[in-house]
Amino acid sequence: MKAVILAAGSARRLSPLTDTKHKCLIEIGQKPILEHQLDALDFYGVKDALIVVGYLKEQIISKYGNQYKGIHLQYIENPLYASTNTVYSLMLAGEYFRGNDFLYFNADVVFHRELLGRLIRSEKSTALGVEVNKCGEEEVKVIVDKTHRILRIGKKLPPDECLGEFVGIAKFSAELTVDFISSLKTVVEEGDRMSFFERAVDLILEKHPMCYEDISDVPVIEIDFPEDLEKARTIILPKILAFDKKYLVIVKPISVLFNVQHLYYLPQFLPVAKAMKTHGEFDIFFSATVDSPMTDYFLIKRFLLNEGWQIIDAENEAERRRKILSRQFDITLFGKSTHAGDYCSENTLAALLYHGIGVKSCYYTDYDPRIDVRYVEGDYRVREFEKRNMKTQIVATGFPKLDTLFDQEEINKATGNLKFDNNHPIVLYAPTFYPSSIEPFSEEIGELTKSLNLIVKLHHFSWTLPKYRHQKNLFLQLADEYENLRLLPVESFNVVPYFSVTDVLMTEASSTAFEFLATGKPVVICDFLHLRWKHRLFNRQFRRERMDEEIIRQLDFAIHVQRPEDVESAIIQTLDSRHEYCESYQQKCNDFLGIIDGQASRRVVEDLLSRMESRR
Repeated sequence: MKAVILAAGSARRLSPLTDTKHKCLIEIGQKPILEHQLDALDFYGVKDALIVVGYLKEQIISKYGNQYKGIHLQYIENPLYASTNTVYSLMLAGEYFRGNDFLYFNADVVFHRELLGRLIRSEKSTALGVEVNKCGEEEVKVIVDKTHRILRIGKKLPPDECLGEFVGIAKFSAELTVDFISSLKTVVEEGDRMSFFERAVDLILEKHPMCYEDISDVPVIEIDFPEDLEKARTIILPKILAFDKKYLVIVKPISVLFNVQHLYYLPQFLPVAKAMKTHGEFDIFFSATVDSPMTDYFLIKRFLLNEGWQIIDAENEAERRRKILSRQFDITLFGKSTHAGDYCSENTLAALLYHGIGVKSCYYTDYDPRIDVRYVEGDYRVREFEKRNMKTQIVATGFPKLDTLFDQEEINKATGNLKFDNNHPIVLYAPTFYPSSIEPFSEEIGELTKSLNLIVKLHHFSWTLPKYRHQKNLFLQLADEYENLRLLPVESFNVVPYFSVTDVLMTEASSTAFEFLATGKPVVICDFLHLRWKHRLFNRQFRRERMDEEIIRQLDFAIHVQRPEDVESAIIQTLDSRHEYCESYQQKCNDFLGIIDGQASRRVVEDLLSRMESRR
């Protein structure tokens, strides 16, 4: 059996989205529409497919070439795509399907593969997928008899006499192909090149019996308008992902482990875990590294138990590793890839959700080939990883940590008890632990910022590592001395909820600076840093080995301050001219954060589900 996919049209009704991108390459759940169809063909063992191309043909051909998984692909061009319709495109494919059973697809249909399976399994040699419902004028409709035979097909049929809508996917018998090709040519030669191919089908219904298969229970949508695209992503795709569970087979839950090395991994992990929990197909576990500093371990464990998550606990790291491996998790997610292979069974899907956007070079050098897929924020990171020729698959999903910006419940929980002087701006000071601006500020930060509402969010290591605890102690003292200063406790490990109440972020060259881009609010970078004597002596080497200089250069959207005493004036300046400093934010957001819509976690989950489905 062969397949014919019509993908020649320009989809003007989806402009401007389709002005530069072919409609069949628009992604639904991290996968182009066409790829959904090809995956269904591959699942049912169809080995040959022809794609009729026209508009932006190079995009399709260059993406898929002559082979997709187990399918050999061929192409034929409709050079008249702008002035013809499906009857002409299918006529061009006539010699390809002549004398063969073949499957027909409109390239803009998203569906669960059961639709295709139902047609292939049908006892009828020719069967069209029909959704039984009340139709309007726009749909291609069918009139049928009691034996499931189709009597008429077309758009202009009286809706009240029609059973339902032909969804654009069908199985045709080899026996009718000669007459079908002739009928297609007849319609074209009569000058009706703008007809739909169903006109040619209608002409041979009397000679060649065709039946319908009721696919009303199968998730499917044809994408013609922007509202169809929105429906496909928000309604149809979740139904497709849930279809196996509800209709086909009872599948055991997918077991997932979030391997938590540090408390600050949780802001990236938790939105994904919540998305999995909402989906309902996952059995979710967390496990914290039983290693120094033990403060991390106890904080992580306490939080997770309080929130009702399942955990894998142990007395020591060796025991924890044995427990994890004995469970043979389907998926394990890491915040850092080092030693990933030690915590994955042979068949575990290993995924990396890096804990920060990162200005350090380890963002790229943290590489373990055992990681199967790494989720990154936006196109800039994808391009950078492509330069490095890593084996791990890179998928841009957006940054799950930022989904909290759209979670009002989490924001209220974090900020509800904070009280401010409404006459003064709110500044969020989020220093890193090293190299830091805390030491140059010293206790003078209290006086230098007393005209501001100051929220201080220290790095986790400032609380837990002995050599940085002087930073915590400094601000515990200042919080008692200055009413305008609010020191967030160590349990407030996620900085993102505080973005919503903040007017200006003050930090160093850090991940937080890029994360704050999502708000469109100004950023002040403290370039005055405390360095250990050896790093002052070998400053260039230190920066080269530890910092990503290209990322540092990308911080040009912020105001940079060289001295602590200039901070207050810089903050006032940013507030007075915030629009000037925010002009470059959008492109930076696209590059470093990707899509900011509160759905990054969902995209991660959808991609993981797709990968698990392909493994079954």
